Parts: sequence; structure tokens; C-alpha cells
Amino acid sequence: MRVGIVTQPLYANYGGILQNYALQQVLKKMGHTPVTLDYMPSLSFGRYLLYVGKSLLCFLSPSKRHPIKPYRHFLERPADIDAFVQKYINTTKTIAKYSKTILRKYGIEALVVGSDQVWRYAYNREVLEDMYLAFAKDCPCLKVAYAASFGVEKWDYPEGKGGKAASLAKLFDAVSVREDSGVGLCRENLGVEARTVLDPTLLLEPSDYDRFCTEPDPEAEPYLAAYVLDMNDEKAAFIQSVAESRNLKVRQMTVSDNGESIESWLSSIRNAAYVITDSYHGTLFSILFSKPFHTFINKERGADRFTTIFRKLGIERTESPVDRAKLAVLREESMSFIETVLK
Repeated sequence: MRVGIVTQPLYANYGGILQNYALQQVLKKMGHTPVTLDYMPSLSFGRYLLYVGKSLLCFLSPSKRHPIKPYRHFLERPADIDAFVQKYINTTKTIAKYSKTILRKYGIEALVVGSDQVWRYAYNREVLEDMYLAFAKDCPCLKVAYAASFGVEKWDYPEGKGGKAASLAKLFDAVSVREDSGVGLCRENLGVEARTVLDPTLLLEPSDYDRFCTEPDPEAEPYLAAYVLDMNDEKAAFIQSVAESRNLKVRQMTVSDNGESIESWLSSIRNAAYVITDSYHGTLFSILFSKPFHTFINKERGADRFTTIFRKLGIERTESPVDRAKLAVLREESMSFIETVLK
């Protein structure tokens, strides 16, 4: 089956890129032909200033705060990210808006929305309805949400947006979400039943990511990989304290548009002696690569995505050993969801 994937724009977001890669690999293994709709918004400078203004207003409300992206972020992918996308992800031509035309051009038989915060209002203001497949409303193709994430635990859609989202969600053939709170948000605000499944990155084995990773230098000093999106003095002091107690040097991993490549980022986690992060996907790859880790849970960015996966894996503390058998069962259940709806 020719499956179109609708997700966040493939920009400088390590987790966002890798969850898309993982979902494509899973679909390929099932015998499908996946293609990601390569949406890259074309933003005029005037609209960019409006975006900045709205983003600054959001800082008045902690639950709606989000990083302000630089203007160039909306115009092109960073070179390292683009090289990865071109090499490893099957995409459509770059589009500035969603439409049925692209579905006809690529012969799409099913659409899968997922997964990285695709239903979070703050991140999808301009295309929120398209994240619910409004552009394909009259298309006879299958419509599926896989591990769709609201990003926050409480409903924050403005009046008028929720009703439209609900009417579109009812057109889906199957809905799954990434966080436990998403089940309630779907039932209470969209009027649809959903189940929780794993983030796509966890559907693959660690060996599936080896192709991107360099082998550790046997003569290199062991290090602590620190991947922190919202750094402050308290977190910096904690990182230094852990590094000193474990006799590790600190390797800071950057998150800017000019930061590390995806390959370097993955290698830094896989080859680390210890990982400290406040990133959801930084946490997931620490789990996948069986790394001892500590996660700072940032409630403003969304705490339930962390607590959901910790609960599912039986992790009481962020440094607890992961039950690999339990992860295998969860992976099988999540794969079964995709196989059943796309049979």
C-alpha cells in the first residue's frame, strides 16, 4: 500500500527526523511503500514578524510557551539535516501547502499522521486542520493517527478550533496517541476513542540505528553526554556534579540549527557512559541503547510523554534498568495496531 506520512516539518529536530525515519522503516518492513509529505512552510517576513509577536505573547502563559524559531528556519533545512533526509527518508517534492493534488501525484492509498507533537496547537497554528487531514477530507484513502501527540496534558485549543478538529478526527479509521493523557483528550474533546502506542523510534531495535553511528574510540576518555534543551544554572551544576562523581568528562550536545548532525547526535548517546537530558527523544534513545541516564522532566514542554513511557516500562526512577521483555511486548502491541489498520 502507498502510505503518505503527515508529520512536523523535517527541520533541525533530531527526534522529529528520526521518528519519521523509524515509521518509514516499520512500514517498509510490513511491505508498504511510505512517502513523507515534505511540507516546508513558505513564510513572508511580514508573517514571520506576526509569528514572533504571537510567540512573545505566549510567554505570558507558561503552558503555551515555545521557542521562537529564526526566520531562516522557515526557508530551508540545515545542510546536515537535509543530507540525512535526502539519503534516508523517502519524501514527496517539497510543498508549501497541503492539498489533494499531492495525494493524486503520488498515488496515496492511506495517510498516517504521526507522531511528534502533530496535534499540539502551539506548534501547528497555521496547519492545525491539515494535521487532522482536512486537505484529504473527501479522499477515499484510509486515515490513521499513529502515536499522535498533543504535547500537553490539558486541552489548549482556542474556541472554534476544537470543534473543527473534532469533526475531522471522526473521519479517521483509527486513532492512537503517544501519551496516556491523549486518550482522555481524544475522548472528551474530539469525541473519538484512542489507544496509546509507542513512539516510532522505539519500534526499531538498537541495531537498526547502527548504520548511523560511529564506533567509540577505545582510547577516548569515557564521557557524560549532556543534551539539554532548556539549560539553567541548576541543571548545569547537576551535570557537573554527576560527571565528577563518575569521573567522566562532559560532552555538551548542541541543539541549534548549526549544531551536530543526526549521525553525530546518535553516536554521542550510543557511545556515552552516562546521559543527562531533558529531551523526550534523548530519553528514548538512552533507553534503546541501554544507557544509564537522568531525565529532567520539563512540565512546560509536556511531562506526560515522559511519565507515560516510564510507567509502561516499569521505570520508577529515571535511572532504573529497563525491562527489555516488557519493551518487546509494547513494541509488538504497537506494531499490531499499524498492521491491523493497514491490512
